[in-house]
Amino acid sequence: MIAKPSYAFPNVDLLQHNITLYNDMHVPLSHQYHFIPIDLNVTIDMLSADRMHLDLRFQNFLLHSIYYYINQTTITTTTTTYQTCNRTIRSRSRSAMQRRNRIRHARQKFLRKHLH
Repeated sequence: MIAKPSYAFPNVDLLQHNITLYNDMHVPLSHQYHFIPIDLNVTIDMLSADRMHLDLRFQNFLLHSIYYYINQTTITTTTTTYQTCNRTIRSRSRSAMQRRNRIRHARQKFLRKHLH
């Protein structure tokens, strides 16, 4: 990625080094706070003229990528839970399933509202 120098980072090498350090700190932080960083594979062509922000033409790409990732994660989690339950012959309680579904439906409703 081509970075834009600033007052704090007067040359591209210092800025790129800072970006790399920042990105490397996400891994232990994600383990500590139980989240998964998403690499959206934004290319240089998708950036605006300032080379820092996403061009308006590609905002839908970003939203659809996030929506797709969440749906894939939900499908994978559901499949894994089902397979695990089959092996141990144990199912989730009704309240746990209702809680999970409420959260999932709220997340999908939020994404639909903001994607369209």
